[in-house]
Amino acid sequence: MRVVLTGGGTAGHINSALAVFEQIKKHKDDDVVVYIGRAGEMEEDLVKCAGVRFRGIQVSGLSRDFSLASLKKNHKAIKEYIKTIRESKNILKVFAPDVVFATGGYVSAPVVREALSLKIKVVMHEQNEKPGLTTKLFGNRVNALLLPSNNCKSKFKRKVNRILRVVGNPVNSEFGAYSKQEAREKLGWTQDEFCIVSYGGSLGAERINRAVADLLLSYKEMNKIRLIHATGAKNYNRFIEYLKSHNFDFEKHNNIIIQEYIYNMPCVINAADIVISRAGAISIAELQAVGKPAIFIPSPNVTGNHQFFNAQVLVENGAGIMLDDRTLNGNVLVKTIDELLNSPETLSKMAERIKLMHIKDSAELIYSILREVANK
Repeated sequence: MRVVLTGGGTAGHINSALAVFEQIKKHKDDDVVVYIGRAGEMEEDLVKCAGVRFRGIQVSGLSRDFSLASLKKNHKAIKEYIKTIRESKNILKVFAPDVVFATGGYVSAPVVREALSLKIKVVMHEQNEKPGLTTKLFGNRVNALLLPSNNCKSKFKRKVNRILRVVGNPVNSEFGAYSKQEAREKLGWTQDEFCIVSYGGSLGAERINRAVADLLLSYKEMNKIRLIHATGAKNYNRFIEYLKSHNFDFEKHNNIIIQEYIYNMPCVINAADIVISRAGAISIAELQAVGKPAIFIPSPNVTGNHQFFNAQVLVENGAGIMLDDRTLNGNVLVKTIDELLNSPETLSKMAERIKLMHIKDSAELIYSILREVANK
């Protein structure tokens, strides 16, 4: 099986494709894989580190604003797109794949377009509850459309000769691989403390940082609470300075851990009692795999406000709490955490319900569908 992987713009699009690549390697078949992504961007580094052959194209996303700057950006993006169509077609003709696996984002649009024009089979995976532009454009023309939930599936009509299937989102197998007790033993944390883990994505989120800073200032004297927070690289120094300006003693409060990133995320999430997070599709899938109750704060700066719709499905199923980024502050976060601390039965129900939403072996399901489509 010769496979083209494509997708980019965010880590979610890339990691879904790489999770499927890991399945291809696991099966030890004589498969050949190439990844088509934007040259010089996040996907090139991640893909090459994973050991996948990379072919770069130059393509940009469209701005949804109506400013003069956005019009100029979109004019450039359209010119790049036209050029990238030719580049994509040449790569596909030379590589001659049996199937293209597209995970969405503007990077995959020209590749999917040209694959369809060349009669190459295409499997598309949408990670978010609200389908992205690429999925809307090509979802009805591909051989298989794979979706995160039944809620998302209801947005598409059944078509003859197209597979329409719910597969969830693939995540690192270490999520949910061991118990909370085992994770805490690995980290050297005690078993009787209430652990809060918080982060605002790989780049950090200033409003979440400020609210969490006020939260830990409120809880710093509570010995039975542990809080670990990732600020993102560009916000770390500012976060530390804010705490120092409020007379926070880092040596005294070793139950509070501040980092730029949480590098051992699977272990830390397994050890947590509750998580404060954005509502990206992959972050949600990781929490579903572990069965962790969460407070979701959707980013207002994403295309189509899709993180809101991701979180909304969980809230409707009693599997999470959603707070509005625009009104978020320390008081709101402290009040929410206090209510959960005083209601362990609520936390237990949230954990149970988010776990029920997890689809096991998502990457394996996707791999089997790739085989099915390629062999037809």
